[in-house]
Amino acid sequence: MVLLVTEYVFLILFGYFVGNISWSRIIAKSKNVDITKQGSGNPGATNMLRTFGAKIGFLVLLLDAIKGLVPALVGRLLFKFTGLNQDIGLFVAGLSAIIGHMFPIIYKFKGGKSVSTTIGVLWLPIHFGL
Repeated sequence: MVLLVTEYVFLILFGYFVGNISWSRIIAKSKNVDITKQGSGNPGATNMLRTFGAKIGFLVLLLDAIKGLVPALVGRLLFKFTGLNQDIGLFVAGLSAIIGHMFPIIYKFKGGKSVSTTIGVLWLPIHFGL
């Protein structure tokens, strides 16, 4: 029972803090721009597209999707090796990443809409039928 709770806590915290990584803020800051003060003010791929162009917008979309994919994959693999339902592991970690993107503690709970991150979480079950 304790092991089960530990795995869930790990997945929730791991997914949430991976979701806190804001690639749009990091990339915009590297260009000396505060993306939350540009365009719509939303730190996401669409605002990056409008502000910096298609290449940067697509890069942020891809990185945010990977940000959802990695925790989902970790959750699936962790639950596979412990004999638990892999789908639950995938979605617990993936949902935590989505929530982390939308409400990042490191940015005072002001995040993006999580469209790209959700695409990353859902990519495994949709693409591979998992």
